[in-house]
Amino acid sequence: IRVEAVGNVFFDISNVNFTITAAIPVELTSFTASYLSGNVKLEWTTATEINNHGFEIERCKVKNLSDVRNWEKIGFVIGNGTTTLQNDYAFTDKNVSAIGKYYYRLKQVDFDGSYQYSNEVEVNINAPKSYNLAQNFPNPFNPVTTIQFAVPVEANVAITLFNSLGQEVMDLVNDN
Repeated sequence: IRVEAVGNVFFDISNVNFTITAAIPVELTSFTASYLSGNVKLEWTTATEINNHGFEIERCKVKNLSDVRNWEKIGFVIGNGTTTLQNDYAFTDKNVSAIGKYYYRLKQVDFDGSYQYSNEVEVNINAPKSYNLAQNFPNPFNPVTTIQFAVPVEANVAITLFNSLGQEVMDLVNDN
């Protein structure tokens, strides 16, 4: 590369290394988690982004304080590269089934592979306070339906499907 300067003097800068540092990294302004109907919805906002490939979503289930936290990657949301605009993101964890505390964090990954972690957010999933067997939906159905139920204590649960003549069709659940 030749760059002309005053007086037709040329400089060869082909062997010069340049380091470009980002003045504003990915700036996370909020990160929240909420639990509703068996799913955990994560929502976060960035004020600015530089070199943002995306966000790995990580989850950790903790039964008690003595448990070691084992983080697992449960998803990925693509980032917006480089922008000074505010961006809103969301991810829904549909694989939450056990009662207890869940922790979530974001691993923001740049295009060059470098990364940094967000703060953790906690979701506490409590046992239901009463027995509940919900109406199936959709109703009528063909060929699939969903039946939600909740029990306040660990117990053997048996749910059996009968046809309109009162004949047993199948056991849907028969487990602890």
